[in-house]
Amino acid sequence: KPGSRSKSESKGSESKVDTIERLLLVVHLYHYMYLCKEQGMEEMACNLALSLLRFIGDIPADKMFFLAGNMCKEIDWMDKAFILHNRYIDLSDAIAEEDMGLLVDNSDFANTDIPYDHPLPKWNYLSDDAQEEVREWILGSAMQMDVTQEPISMEWLREIRSEVSQQLGHIIRRYDRGALQIDEHLVQVRQLYNI
Repeated sequence: KPGSRSKSESKGSESKVDTIERLLLVVHLYHYMYLCKEQGMEEMACNLALSLLRFIGDIPADKMFFLAGNMCKEIDWMDKAFILHNRYIDLSDAIAEEDMGLLVDNSDFANTDIPYDHPLPKWNYLSDDAQEEVREWILGSAMQMDVTQEPISMEWLREIRSEVSQQLGHIIRRYDRGALQIDEHLVQVRQLYNI
């Protein structure tokens, strides 16, 4: 079942090579996300940001939810932006209070592989003023009839990741949690570090 294995359980059983492979993949996806954004490929950048949500813990959670939400807004996926920014605000409140217990409601991501037991970042990604802008956008969007508030589905995430994989297939293949691995480049890493 997606999401049944916690982030800490999966990390605890990883070898050093697996960890390097996972982090190398995260760096590649993150780099391509910004590269696509710079080149005006907003939908691909958004798809990459959404794909990176499964690596929360390796990337600060509040930052990734904010970035993915903003990129969804830029391509008019307002319902997804609402859900992602709402989670960002929940995270920013938990960070300010230093209390992960404030994140008890995971229903918007319950049937996905987006980690729910990630470490809480030590500080907020955005300033207080920027957080307030996100909060105001959420309140305004909640009043609009055309913004649905349906949870993120695993099926939708698979479609997004499939598009990413097709467009970046020369780098990305299947990853052990469902998609996206980069074995071709890891041969060089293993040879370089004798692993």
